[in-house]
Amino acid sequence: MAETPDYRWLFIGLVALLVWFSMNDLGASNMPKEESTMDLKEIPSPKFNKFMGPTRVFEQYAELLRERYPDILIEGDNFPPPTLKMYLAQFLGVFKLVLIVAIVAGAESLSMVGISQAPEWFQSLTRHKLYSCLMVFFLSNALEGQLISTGAFEVWYNDVPLWSKMQVGRIPNPPELFQILENHLRLQQRGLHLGDSFT
Repeated sequence: MAETPDYRWLFIGLVALLVWFSMNDLGASNMPKEESTMDLKEIPSPKFNKFMGPTRVFEQYAELLRERYPDILIEGDNFPPPTLKMYLAQFLGVFKLVLIVAIVAGAESLSMVGISQAPEWFQSLTRHKLYSCLMVFFLSNALEGQLISTGAFEVWYNDVPLWSKMQVGRIPNPPELFQILENHLRLQQRGLHLGDSFT
């Protein structure tokens, strides 16, 4: 009688590679780090405004600011979530992929990792593979989105915070943001003129 080959280690190896590549792609070590190249004695130029928040709101505010202040460079970015939530979202993403692979491979895939009898819920998932994979994919994506969503809308001007939705609890009205920015520009202009008079 021919002995069937043991694919358990191949399956474990493939899952380990999948996890390793996923963690490399999602890891915080690949995220670019911002380095400040500004000398403390330098006076920042009034051409930098940075937003962190929802994309649609950012685009609306950026367009309003470009119309009113065409010389200001506007950048948008996502506000980073807390580290624990980011790692939970990454774990959930990897778990989602492993579960989808296991569902597609069938109940027999559990025997490759040493589980002789698949639980009833897993057998039900493997009987309805397409529906199960779609459900796992969309539910886990929704959970990942909730974990990494901060709800932040932060506005900086030359590395000086002008507005924080996380502190105030709301997004500024456009006239309110214009007033804050104009006050900041006036203060900066006064600082430039005072600096010229001392040299």
